[in-house]
Amino acid sequence: MDRNGQTWKILVIDDERDALGFARERLSRSKQPSFDLLSAQSFAAGLARLRDDRYDACLVGHELGPQSGIELIREVEKLGIRVPIVLVIPPESIVPHAAALEVEAMNAGAADCIDAERLEAGLLERSLRYVIERHRAMIALQQSEERLRHEILHDSLTGLPNRTMFLDRLERAMARRGRKPDSLCAVLCIDLDRFKVVNESLGHIVADRLLLAIARRFENCLRVEDTMARFGGDEFAILLDDIRGIQDATRIAERIQQELLRPILLEGEEVFATASIGIAMATPEMIRATDLLRAADTALTRAKGLGKGRYELFAPGMHSQAVQLLRLENDLRRAVEANEFRLMFQPVVALSTGRLLGFEALVRWVHPDRGMVPPNDFLPLAEETGIIVRIGQFVLEEACRRTADWHRRFPLDPKPYVAVNLSAREFGQRGLIPQIQRVLDETGLPPQSLKIEITEGVLQGNAAGIDELLHGMRSLGLGLFIDDFGTGYSSLAALHRYPIDTLKIDRSFVRNMTIEKRGSAIVRTILALAWNLGLEVVAEGVETAEQRMLLSALGCSNAQGYFFSRPLPAEEIEELLLRGGILDGAEDQAA
Repeated sequence: MDRNGQTWKILVIDDERDALGFARERLSRSKQPSFDLLSAQSFAAGLARLRDDRYDACLVGHELGPQSGIELIREVEKLGIRVPIVLVIPPESIVPHAAALEVEAMNAGAADCIDAERLEAGLLERSLRYVIERHRAMIALQQSEERLRHEILHDSLTGLPNRTMFLDRLERAMARRGRKPDSLCAVLCIDLDRFKVVNESLGHIVADRLLLAIARRFENCLRVEDTMARFGGDEFAILLDDIRGIQDATRIAERIQQELLRPILLEGEEVFATASIGIAMATPEMIRATDLLRAADTALTRAKGLGKGRYELFAPGMHSQAVQLLRLENDLRRAVEANEFRLMFQPVVALSTGRLLGFEALVRWVHPDRGMVPPNDFLPLAEETGIIVRIGQFVLEEACRRTADWHRRFPLDPKPYVAVNLSAREFGQRGLIPQIQRVLDETGLPPQSLKIEITEGVLQGNAAGIDELLHGMRSLGLGLFIDDFGTGYSSLAALHRYPIDTLKIDRSFVRNMTIEKRGSAIVRTILALAWNLGLEVVAEGVETAEQRMLLSALGCSNAQGYFFSRPLPAEEIEELLLRGGILDGAEDQAA
């Protein structure tokens, strides 16, 4: 038995009939370890036993009939049988050049050699102990190295290849294309849509189970020769090697999206997932694996920007667009630190009198080289990257500070409010209510003079969390507006459930009032809904006297738009306040 009380199993291969007794007699005195000796008396019989069974070590004689023990060792190595072999070498008196024979045996793969003339129990026992323990240590080391290699090259959650292994296989595929130009390959970059919502609502453990389930579904869409990897988070990549053309890649993308139509059951809940996919085919211009991967990632960005839940093929122009987008993002991050943002204020007026009621605070970016950057050029990117949170903090603080200052300096009655837009990303941040309270305390602005504008899309988030936030804002005394009403997904239940004060009619409905009858009908319906729910209404985008007249005839009380005033810098707002805050429309538009 070994040190743990186990018996070491030894196979003795020798064509002499007394070989087993020879070894057993010398090892019988051993107590720790003990040996279980079995024998084979020919080359073929010994090789068969080694193939069919496992042994801790093998003791082999030099001569095995017409073949030798060294030939057996070579055959064992060739077959990949993992067993340490000790070769018994005859003395010099019988076989000349025995020392050279030992060297030959070790080169062939023998674990050790024993001189038969000087063989004794202690020497044989020590040799077997040495080769067995060394062999076990080597096996353990190899297994450890294999585990480490697997961990280095595979994702710990899904067991899929990771980025390192994926790039290695992609490099090989690209190299094959260099040798065989008609060999086509493609890369698909995949990003799960709205995975963060699942993570935050169901928790990391359930989200990990979702990733595992999705990974298995993706694998079901692939061929054996394809490579799928997880890059981390909800990002996956697929290498399609040796395909016929782009149609093979798009077929896989469509199959993946079809797989995601089926719900995944998690914690008793049916969870649906969609994915955005970018596809790139290798071209002669793509020299490195990273070139193809970057192209697929660029196409993925395009797919996400066009509405998600879709796939896009890479086109050469996308790269320059991606570079411009990256530069814009870098400039945007720098702009936050350099304080390059400015606030404009668009007046909200009473339709009947033109009397100022409040302002909507609108952020503008004054780029040092490009000048004024349109909001649509940077706000979606700021939302996607999370920079919107820093920008939103600036807007809230500056809007409240300016408005509180105007309250103190200009004796208007009623005092104008300021409306601040909150994006979905801002709405989901922790500590939002205490942050608003802090700004109100620091600026001295009364809570009722701050209105929070949210889009209908925000109401589609975590219902419990939205409800808590909106009621928390309401408890502070803030007003709550739904911006661009009618363009999103609000329901009557949501309007009943949440403490909304005001609906803002989207400018597209206002514009259509003078173009088609249906436009007026939609505005009339929104106004009737608001009245029945006891809500105020503000019409956005009023640009003509005709629109003002129609809105007044329909019973709309409040409006904002270029007919009354464009968004104004703080200095011009102060001039308006000095004039008493009256905007009659035509005169101010002409001015």
